[in-house]
Amino acid sequence: MLLQTLNQPLFNLYDFILWMTALQGLIFAVLLQCRREKTASHHLLTLFVASIGLGQLAFFITYNPYLSGFLSHAGQWSFALPALVFYLQGPLLYHYLRALTFGRYQYHHRDLIPVVVWLLATLFALSVWGPWWETLLWRPYVLIGSVGFMVSTAYGVASILAIARYSERLKDRFCTVESLDFRWLKIFAWGFLAIWVMEVLPPFTYPFAPWYLQEVITHLPSFVELLMVSFVIVAGLMNSRNIEKVSEVPEWPNERDETSSAPSGETLRELDQRMRDEALYARPRLNIERLAQQLNMPPRHLSHVINHYFHKNFFEFINDYRLEQTCVRLRSPGWADKSVQDIYESVGFRSKSSFFTLFRKYADMTPNQYREQGAKEKAPQ
Repeated sequence: MLLQTLNQPLFNLYDFILWMTALQGLIFAVLLQCRREKTASHHLLTLFVASIGLGQLAFFITYNPYLSGFLSHAGQWSFALPALVFYLQGPLLYHYLRALTFGRYQYHHRDLIPVVVWLLATLFALSVWGPWWETLLWRPYVLIGSVGFMVSTAYGVASILAIARYSERLKDRFCTVESLDFRWLKIFAWGFLAIWVMEVLPPFTYPFAPWYLQEVITHLPSFVELLMVSFVIVAGLMNSRNIEKVSEVPEWPNERDETSSAPSGETLRELDQRMRDEALYARPRLNIERLAQQLNMPPRHLSHVINHYFHKNFFEFINDYRLEQTCVRLRSPGWADKSVQDIYESVGFRSKSSFFTLFRKYADMTPNQYREQGAKEKAPQ
């Protein structure tokens, strides 16, 4: 009965969900814009939330028989114009994530590609529309909208890849990335990617799906979107200021910079020796800037040395020292009465799950197995 009410012609449950999401998105966009924060990421988030609200209004206009009938008198272009918003949602998400994580947003002419695709899809739909297309996609607006969701899906995938790239770039600055919680960004990106994929499916599944599955496929994205808008606002406002910005590409010293000269073997050995003798790897809240300060080196130069001469990122560079020292202490008689937790905390690890994951990868066994193996090797035969 609930699924059947979604398809009633006047003002039904689905219309209510569309209006709720539309009002929610537009009101949040206005409130966001009224805040004093005026960063590029803030403006992009505002535009993205507004595009979600406008997208739901576009759905309502075309879904409601009275409004769609009114628009039909103005011609098919009147249906194509609201569909433009579906081409902008994915790009706005992608650029927001990049501005938030990498700290840079610069307009390029290629950013107009979604608008060009919308124009081409509209011209195609209105010029070659015929019985075959009508059987598959019902009317030109559905074709234009479906292509828009495909564009947003592509940008959604690009957003996931941007977050993965951000995660890797964090490892050039931080040795403990677990404390930098950006899981909400992954939920954000994956949630809307799932919505856009579901929006693409209905025209292609209708010929094969039973009626109840058709209703779920058609209406579920709007329910999910209603929840996601709330999540975006709450998570974004609470966590966006805690995001550590990194450069999108490594910022190596300029070739003309004196610090860019290749370090000597003696310099590399001295760096390695200081890391061990002074236990610099065990310093709390260690990052590339703090270590560079300890070593009296420019951070960019230290990062360059670690990447190009030790062939590691900062995360691997520090944690390899920590893991090596962990192994030493696990088999040292002086640490025999210490727990594994005492040992991994003494070398700088703070996350139990992170330590155990890294140790298993490093030693191919658990810390307790490593300790027991050492005890057996030392036992008299």
